Amino acid sequence: MMKPSISEQDFSVLVAQAGLPLSAEQQRDIYAIYGLVEQQVARMHAPLPRAAEPALTFTPGSK
Repeated sequence: MMKPSISEQDFSVLVAQAGLPLSAEQQRDIYAIYGLVEQQVARMHAPLPRAAEPALTFTPGSK
């Protein structure tokens, strides 16, 4: 599992700024997987290769 790029204290600040009413246990559990969340966000903003485009297109009204 990927380690988060921010400290647990910085994560606590983000949680507080978002106004999330999390218990200490919930916050620890979410922080444990936060590195994966960061990795997914980075992938969402990366350009996709041409192979990721759909092979077929839909044309309404065609038979």
